[in-house]
Amino acid sequence: MLNPVFSIKKRYLFLFLCLFDFLLIFLFDSFVLTDEVYYRSYEERLTVERIEKILTVREQWFWLKYALSPVGLGLKLGLISLIMMIGITLQRWEISFGQVFKIVLLADLVFFVPSFFNWFWLLSFESDITLKIINQLDFFSLKTLFEPDSLEMWLAYPLQVFNLFEVLYWFLLAYGLSFISQKSYNDSLGMVLSTYLLGLLLWVVTNMFLFVMLSK
Repeated sequence: MLNPVFSIKKRYLFLFLCLFDFLLIFLFDSFVLTDEVYYRSYEERLTVERIEKILTVREQWFWLKYALSPVGLGLKLGLISLIMMIGITLQRWEISFGQVFKIVLLADLVFFVPSFFNWFWLLSFESDITLKIINQLDFFSLKTLFEPDSLEMWLAYPLQVFNLFEVLYWFLLAYGLSFISQKSYNDSLGMVLSTYLLGLLLWVVTNMFLFVMLSK
């Protein structure tokens, strides 16, 4: 019997993810990224006039975040699905691209949990918020094992990528594959690790290389 969650149409799932993303953008822009945060963050480096120009540009182009959100989300989910589909095709599993895309859509919901948690934490427990505090806020990754200021950017990025919810994402993808394909969970997890995780590692290594080159 098909799980009711997997019977939801892909376009409704994608719309739901977009609405969640819009809500996060609104919550952070309205309650966290206030004008005071920008003044507090830049007061020692920029003049008041320069900060006001930054805020003016931010206000004029606020809609761009909402416009680019579905595009970025669609590209990310589509690329992940394509990478996984390559391995699935090579192994001759009888799963369509649409089914894989739906699995990726459902699994991606897990990433909204830490985002909402960070928003709640900033509002509830942080005073004198700055952009630096927002960027360094990370409770669930390997980066928490180090002092934020002691890490080079090229090293901070991979430590931030590999976090608790990223690992949970792997297991959710494997569960979805196992459910749809009727393969064992171990086989499905192996498929995720040999396709998605391999692609993620290549992405991280590429970014680390670019960070190092641009910092010279």
